[in-house]
Amino acid sequence: MAISLTVMGCQNKKMINLTEITGIFEKHGIPLSEPKGMHPENVFLRNLNGVAPQTFTINESQLISTLPVKEL
Repeated sequence: MAISLTVMGCQNKKMINLTEITGIFEKHGIPLSEPKGMHPENVFLRNLNGVAPQTFTINESQLISTLPVKEL
């Protein structure tokens, strides 16, 4: 199963927040849980340009990460 949710934005558009993202998954019956036992160097946990991701597990085996938009 592959899930892709890409959120792009600009200054004139409303940004989607983490609560809305998790709500979309839950609305479609896809529960998200906190990952357990992950190595600290896992790519899903690494900061990107100083921004820490929020990581979730789907079906106890698939990982997804979201990165908040950093204001310029």
